[in-house]
Amino acid sequence: YHVLMDSPEICGRLFAVVTRPRCEWTIQSCLDMSKRVGAFAVSGAILIHLKQYVDVIPCWRTNGVTNFPVSFLLERIDRDRSRGLCSEETWEYILEDLRMWISDAKASEGFAGDPGRRLGAPDVSGCGQWLPELAPT
Repeated sequence: YHVLMDSPEICGRLFAVVTRPRCEWTIQSCLDMSKRVGAFAVSGAILIHLKQYVDVIPCWRTNGVTNFPVSFLLERIDRDRSRGLCSEETWEYILEDLRMWISDAKASEGFAGDPGRRLGAPDVSGCGQWLPELAPT
């Protein structure tokens, strides 16, 4: 039984208070609700807030989140990496996971007539500084 009724609107409002001091209870409530209502961009944003970076790309990829700027994630990780709060191994793992998603999305473009087999590509605009292969030439 849930104290709050599930809805995308309530999920959005909960997310607005997730980072406020002394509102820790909202984090798990919002994460659970975002999964139940299919607001997986919010799920990823909460994982970023919790610094559970390794889980973000799989969450977005599995649930078809293609409209959340990956640059937001990479900026946070890069900042934590420069502060010694994120290891180089974790950084490289996440970049490789992202590259694999991009590659798999390109490979699935041939399935345009079969949307069930097509993988949406992540929003990698602004990610050229971390993924030089994406930088304009």
